[in-house]
Amino acid sequence: MISKQYLAGFTDGEGYISVNTHKDIRTKRGFTLHPRVVLASTNKRLLNQIQEITKGKVTLNTKTNGCKNVYVLIIQDLESILSYIKHIKKDLIIKSEQAKLIHEYCILRLKNKNKGYSDRELEIAEIFKTINKRGESQNT
Repeated sequence: MISKQYLAGFTDGEGYISVNTHKDIRTKRGFTLHPRVVLASTNKRLLNQIQEITKGKVTLNTKTNGCKNVYVLIIQDLESILSYIKHIKKDLIIKSEQAKLIHEYCILRLKNKNKGYSDRELEIAEIFKTINKRGESQNT
């Protein structure tokens, strides 16, 4: 069994936590929000072990540009994200802010499941755009 500390470190180093915005003309706002936790590795066996804990899906990233195959584990289900974040959040260092936000988002979304997005859910999605922006971190 993989320890919580290892999973937290792996998520800090090789993970991505966010609420992504996807255009969707079928909706009133013109977009939908999608929470996700993504872990990447060239070691498929490791991701398969983590998958047993997370109920995510392991796929091959086809954009390898002649490098080793990179596999990704994607967790998109609200309950599965909550469970995974609860499991590792005390041990996260780098992605602790993202973990708190996605935890809050998932709780709100489960509460408002068949309703439109709350102001706070929309605000969380906007915050993720800032904290996950590529480039040099403000915290270095």
